Amino acid sequence: MEELRPTHEELLRRCEAAEATLAAIRSGKTNGKQGERETWVLRTTELEQRSEHIKNVLLAIRNVNQIIVAETDRQQLIEKVCAVLTETMGYFQAWVALLGGDGKTVSMTAFSGFDGGFQEMRQLLERGQYPDCLSRAIASATTIVIQNPEIQCPECPLVSQYGGRSGLAHRLAFDSKVYGVLAVSVPAAYAYDEEEQKFFEELANDLAFALQRMEIIQARRDAEEQYRLALFGGDLGTWDWNIQTGEVIFNTRWAEMLGYELHEIEPHIRSWEKLVHPDDMPDVMQALNAHLEGKTDTYEIEHRLLHKSGEWVWVLDKGRVFTRDAEGKPIRACGTHLDVTRRKHTEEALKASEETSRSIIKRCPMGIHLYSLEDDSRLVFAGANPAADQILGVDNAQFIGKTIEEAFPPLVQTEIPDRYRRAARDGDIWQTEETQYEHGAIKGSFEVHAFQISPGKVAVLFNDTTERKTLEAQLLQAQKMESIGRLAGGVAHDFNNMLNVILGHAELAVDQIDPMSPLFGDIQEIRKAAKRSADLTRQLLAFARKQTISPKELDLNDAVEAMLTMLRRLIGENIDLVWLPGARASRVRIDPSQLDQILANLCVNARDAIGEVGKVTIETANVAFDEEYCASHVDFTPGNYVMIAFSDNGCGMEKQTLAHIFEPFFTTKDIGKGTGLGLATVYGIVKQNEGFVNVYSEPGHGTTFKIYLPRLKAPAEQDKTEKLGKTAQGGTETLLVVEDEPSILNMSVIMLKKMGYRVLSAGSPLEAIRVAENCKDEIHLLMTDVVMPEMNGRELAQQLQAKFPGLKRLFVSGYTENVIAHHGVLEPGVFFLQKPFSKDELACALRRVLDA
Repeated sequence: MEELRPTHEELLRRCEAAEATLAAIRSGKTNGKQGERETWVLRTTELEQRSEHIKNVLLAIRNVNQIIVAETDRQQLIEKVCAVLTETMGYFQAWVALLGGDGKTVSMTAFSGFDGGFQEMRQLLERGQYPDCLSRAIASATTIVIQNPEIQCPECPLVSQYGGRSGLAHRLAFDSKVYGVLAVSVPAAYAYDEEEQKFFEELANDLAFALQRMEIIQARRDAEEQYRLALFGGDLGTWDWNIQTGEVIFNTRWAEMLGYELHEIEPHIRSWEKLVHPDDMPDVMQALNAHLEGKTDTYEIEHRLLHKSGEWVWVLDKGRVFTRDAEGKPIRACGTHLDVTRRKHTEEALKASEETSRSIIKRCPMGIHLYSLEDDSRLVFAGANPAADQILGVDNAQFIGKTIEEAFPPLVQTEIPDRYRRAARDGDIWQTEETQYEHGAIKGSFEVHAFQISPGKVAVLFNDTTERKTLEAQLLQAQKMESIGRLAGGVAHDFNNMLNVILGHAELAVDQIDPMSPLFGDIQEIRKAAKRSADLTRQLLAFARKQTISPKELDLNDAVEAMLTMLRRLIGENIDLVWLPGARASRVRIDPSQLDQILANLCVNARDAIGEVGKVTIETANVAFDEEYCASHVDFTPGNYVMIAFSDNGCGMEKQTLAHIFEPFFTTKDIGKGTGLGLATVYGIVKQNEGFVNVYSEPGHGTTFKIYLPRLKAPAEQDKTEKLGKTAQGGTETLLVVEDEPSILNMSVIMLKKMGYRVLSAGSPLEAIRVAENCKDEIHLLMTDVVMPEMNGRELAQQLQAKFPGLKRLFVSGYTENVIAHHGVLEPGVFFLQKPFSKDELACALRRVLDA
């Protein structure tokens, strides 16, 4: 194509040759005959016209080239070219039709030299209806000549515009791509002129070259715009590095990533080097040098750059060498920076979270099993934590890859595998607690939680709750005993008040009836029944820890030895009683009568368990319990204790029976052979003295009761309490009796008056204060109930003692409610009379207080 284009110098040469010929003709220097002068004249005219036309062609080509260089719009380009062809080059008309993207229809047209007749042609072209000349031109690489348009193209809309002139048409093509057609109307003499056709083709090719250049420029602009949008959308900073000089062109975003304006960054590689984190620099340079040396296809690494604020920004640095010299040395490299700080922080947080999760799973005290649900619904074991190995006592690693049924055959007949599958597949959350019992006691207990961790994955958390369930059962039993104790104490208190009235009036009646009277025996039976009932209530109060006691320091071995004779008589000759005292059993603080109750009740219980012939062993020892041991025994408290172990080789008890032996009125004996209060009394006494009791028994292997009482640390105190006299004595002192129960108050006043005392009475604490204030004589003793409305007995005594400093006190109650005693234990110097009481007990108690 290039050889068809006459150069500018060639056109000048032709023009100069034509002018030289003309000059020779005019000067007559040419040889010729006279007959040929007319021909020379004509020839001269043609040459002059030709010379003028070539000048116009040169001018037109120059103008077209200027338009091509300057114009960037295709429509403006073809319009200006058409104008040059008609106005400068001497063509009559010129028009251009450019094809659209489909290569079939015309998308753009331009024309010049037509008198408004091109509109119809444009419409045809836009519809894809090409005239014959256009179709032929598109299909041919040479110029199409239409010598006589009226004959050759009679249907062409432009026929009337040509007016006998000829037409030329040439496709606009470059690098095998057809952009459209250029058509002109010329003088008929030019139509087949080879040189003219070459001029025309040259113009067509220049125009095609311009169209391609525009297309390339537009494509480049589009690519650059896409690249710019891609960089903007991808939030990329760019760098262009001249490796030989060290100069680097950064874009605005590159600087913005680091908090700078672009002008603040020196366009040199050292700017980048100063910003790279020192710890990252070795790895960065290793990756960069490897690429520069051709060892890697691209340069890519994540590293930190210093932000203007002083913080570190993570970037993904990617680049590539684009130019190398003949020796392969890198000349130019380009690349991008992407801010990945947020992702890095997220990854670091995720990594830390995963590490934390792994640590939690590893250190979790609960067992963890992981399962994966396969497409065929098989639930496959995937892993376990160390706690799972410890709880189950197996190495769970051996189950990995096995189905749940293969790993744990006992689960096949349960709902568990299906529950786990539903959790893995549907996201169900399932939890349960399974407890197994043996002989009424907890054998084992597990709590299980199953939940989905991701679709198709399930985590199963489980824990051995046997110890907790056992402790809960023990705590429940202790709470039940406490509730029963409160109930028993309340019943005993109210019953005591009634018994006190019955017993008191029975004694008053006995004093007034002749012993020979038939009623005397009946009243005595009433007294006996009341006393037996009082004994029962005392046992209930002992169980409820509501009885008031006077503890003393005892050598436990001496106290037990003093009871041995009575105990042997109690259990009978067929049962051997063995005494094994501890060598250094410490002292304890307990009411001696309570210790007697414990030993007597345990002996009776052992005798009934043995039946005929057997053996009972009593032993003592010092023991100590630490916090770890007590943590698994609800009733135990850390400390030092003295143990009394009471063992028999009787029938023993099942676990179901053991769970109830300390409950009031629970008995395994036949009706009428036991009250069911013996062991309840033992339990209450031990608890009241801050101890605890444990029982070991198996059917057919006997029973052992182990009672633990706190060891004493302080030296023994002298017992200042005088024993009650055996003979009831009266007196003449003035007594103030306060009781909110009218029947008991009335009975007490009658008894006291018969004993010779001067008695003042009051039914409430406020009334007692008024009576005392109105009394002109000295009041020697206050005898008051403990629990009353308005205020309790201790508060009443404190108020009266403030006015009567020498006033002595005797407290009376069925139980103390911790008003005058701490946990039922009397303080030194406090005197107490347990309800119900007899006349003799009342008389002795009064003398003990008054004479103290």
